[in-house]
Amino acid sequence: LNKNKNKNKNIMLPEEKTAMMLTKEQVHQDDDDRGGDYDKLDKNKVHMKDRIHELEALLDQSHEENAQLKEEVGTKELLMTALLDKLEDEIASRTKELQETNRLLVDANQRIKQQAAAQLEHFACMSHEIRTPLNCIIGMSSLLMLDSQLTPSQQESIEMITTAGDLLSTIVDDVLDYSTLESGKVETNISKINLQQTLDSVATGIQARCNENERGIEVRTFFDITVPKYVETDAKRLQQILYNLLGNAVKFSPNNSHVDLSAKVIDSGVIRYTVKDYGRGIDPRDFNKIFEPFRQASKETGTIYGGTGLGLPITSKLVQRLGGTISVKSVKGQGSEFLVDLPFLGNPVDVGAIQ
Repeated sequence: LNKNKNKNKNIMLPEEKTAMMLTKEQVHQDDDDRGGDYDKLDKNKVHMKDRIHELEALLDQSHEENAQLKEEVGTKELLMTALLDKLEDEIASRTKELQETNRLLVDANQRIKQQAAAQLEHFACMSHEIRTPLNCIIGMSSLLMLDSQLTPSQQESIEMITTAGDLLSTIVDDVLDYSTLESGKVETNISKINLQQTLDSVATGIQARCNENERGIEVRTFFDITVPKYVETDAKRLQQILYNLLGNAVKFSPNNSHVDLSAKVIDSGVIRYTVKDYGRGIDPRDFNKIFEPFRQASKETGTIYGGTGLGLPITSKLVQRLGGTISVKSVKGQGSEFLVDLPFLGNPVDVGAIQ
């Protein structure tokens, strides 16, 4: 029985044989797969070694290039340092030259100012010396004009003397005013004034001169309702400013025309005075020139209309003295408009409160 049991142990069933065969085939297949994996691993090792060699070569090349760059950078830094040192030396030298040039210019400008001041003082002294005999001539000629026994020829001669004396007196006054303004010795007297009366007196005076010349020029006035009745300013200087501007407007206006004087509040505490004529106008390129002393818009202006070229410079300085500004608008052939903005301390009318 025991022998039969041992024999039965060695005998395999068909299903067991098939399973064993499959297992052996799978083992062989796994061995083949492992062999292929080993081959792939070997190839990957070779590839990795080659890649490592390439990277090491690139690293060595990079080290060499970095060394070259460092050398080049060092050379460039030395070159830049040398150039900067040279540039600093040139700048220092040029700055010293400019400082010396500026010093010479300041000295020259100071000398020019001193010479100009000396000339103005000389003109002022001459004007004072001229004024005394000139006033005598004007006074005597005015008295002679009252003599009814003069012949028409004598009357005409006396009128010519009086007109020439008035013109010369105006020139002398302009020179004295400008020299005073240039020296900074002009004084202003700010006080409360009746603005309406002040402006009316200016317009009336200019109209009287127009009537004397018999040119048929009318002075028109336009005062905005917002303009206060009383303001605080220098009445004498304000009149002088408007006299100069209106005088120029009349001079450059055609016969039988008109000039306009207007005033309005444009801002809190600022009145704009506008003088407008309808004459030949001013070229915009000459706007700055006309405010320079002894300069006129053109040679033709001086030849035809005369004048010293001091009226507008004096006006400009008076406006600045009163804390204001002056500007001009003009269209060639259509006239000119001068705008003077001056501060005041009066209280403007509240138009909205008027019913």
